[in-house]
Amino acid sequence: MTHPFAIVCDSCADLARTWYEANDVTVVPFKLRFNQSVYDDVLELTPADASNLLALGTQLSVLAPSVADFRVCFQRLAAEGASRVVCVCASSALTNTCTSARLAVQGLDPELGVEIEIIDTRAVSVGEGMIVCDLVRTRIAGLAYEEALAHARELAEHLSMLMVSSPRNAFSLAPSFTFTQRLRSKLDKPLGLWSLWAFDSQGAPDMVASTQDPAQLVALVTNLVTVDCEREGFMVHAGYLAGAPEVAVLLKDAVSSTLNESRSLGTVQASGVVAFRAGLGGFGLAYVPERYLYLRDDLPRLVPEPVI
Repeated sequence: MTHPFAIVCDSCADLARTWYEANDVTVVPFKLRFNQSVYDDVLELTPADASNLLALGTQLSVLAPSVADFRVCFQRLAAEGASRVVCVCASSALTNTCTSARLAVQGLDPELGVEIEIIDTRAVSVGEGMIVCDLVRTRIAGLAYEEALAHARELAEHLSMLMVSSPRNAFSLAPSFTFTQRLRSKLDKPLGLWSLWAFDSQGAPDMVASTQDPAQLVALVTNLVTVDCEREGFMVHAGYLAGAPEVAVLLKDAVSSTLNESRSLGTVQASGVVAFRAGLGGFGLAYVPERYLYLRDDLPRLVPEPVI
């Protein structure tokens, strides 16, 4: 292990397998089950393959990483010489990966001599991915471990996450939902409603608006982002698409046009778990004031090019 610290995340970060390999990030994947077969999300089943299966109406189920999955990962990294590990997890309001990672740490043999910090990003998809990317950037730049960790935590505290879910959304499975939120979410599919969700400070999604015409959400999202830009200044941002239907691409372009594309980390294809949970055909946007992300033009983006 040549790095001052290792980086681990779950597959909700929506980054490609090639990105993880190129930047030496370890993924503890969700598992996707269909036709009595089980595949590691992103690592074995690409986002494109998962989206195609969902588009065909294939019945999928999602299995979150277990305590044992994280424990095996941490033990392997320790055996490879890692003395410090930062584990980045999706919002604990939506999945139990953060809890599983913490329980795995508690069950480790102290003699392994590995220090592990868990970050609850209070986001998913590119929100989580931006924090993973920031850790990679600060590690490449040579920041001390404590400084890199503090930088990532501060980024998580100031990051905003918006998601537009298609009528096929599954946000009703979020454990933090109230009865009213669950009821409204369940109505989306039969009524053909697209919904806009914003993540609160605890990482729980809250429905802001819903409509049968997804184009109506563009003005609302644009206004939300514009207000934040006026208050906080330039934003670094990233987006995701769950599949690439024309309407989602048009909506994403309309929203991102309000932001400076030179400050874009790129647009990714959603992992299987995010496409399954948020709904095929949806899109999302994560953004943060540029002072909270470690910036340098030669450092990795979420995708090779600024935009798709």
